[in-house]
Amino acid sequence: HALHATAVASDALLFKGEYAWVYWLCLAGYCAALCRALHQRDPAMRWHSALPLLCLTGFGGGILVPITLGKPMVLHANESVVPVMCATWLLVAGLPGLYPLLLRPAFTFLANVCYEIFRFHVLNNCAGLAASLLPAPSMYPVPVVGPLIAGLLGGCGGGFMPLSTGLAPLEKGVPWRVQSAAIGSMWLHLALRDPHAAPALAAFAPPLADPDVVRVIGILFFVLVPLLSCARHAEHAPNAARARATRPRPAR
Repeated sequence: HALHATAVASDALLFKGEYAWVYWLCLAGYCAALCRALHQRDPAMRWHSALPLLCLTGFGGGILVPITLGKPMVLHANESVVPVMCATWLLVAGLPGLYPLLLRPAFTFLANVCYEIFRFHVLNNCAGLAASLLPAPSMYPVPVVGPLIAGLLGGCGGGFMPLSTGLAPLEKGVPWRVQSAAIGSMWLHLALRDPHAAPALAAFAPPLADPDVVRVIGILFFVLVPLLSCARHAEHAPNAARARATRPRPAR
């Protein structure tokens, strides 16, 4: 039963077989998380401004990487992303009661999980595209720098869109979106494509010989780290509040 449950979870996370429908759930949750954030930031934004901005910030990695590799960007190549993003925004902005529902903890949790799962898939696709197209350098059997950069952009490129945003997201430090994209891109390269690191990792942990296991580990990293961080902050918040309440006040 445990092996069957693991196989089902793996297929669901990777959108495989009879669980291919999970792709639509994660895409909808991904779009819902972005629409919720934008509506929270600017409730008065009209659709003609919101939809282009959402497509740029939501699918920036899938735009930048294919264009730089001479391939159709995701907005052209994937027929599902633009309609689902548009439909999600119109529902969030126009359907009374839906936006407050998305702010509830259960729906926030689901949308955030879907967001991270989908973001990892974009990173994986971008890195894989670069690895399949770029030539190997003269000093190493496989391309390294190109796929690493493609994976990084795939996982966080939307954070720098539109291009007028520049490097503003990095002014106050390196956000999780960038950190996780860098780690995820490096993980996929070492565990899947590097001719020296991948066999060594598989010899150390035989399940890593399966590419699906490698990708599932990457997805779990993307999903669990933010959840654990939120749980840690939630645990410390009451203690901090009590400390502030019991802190002696200076005499007046």
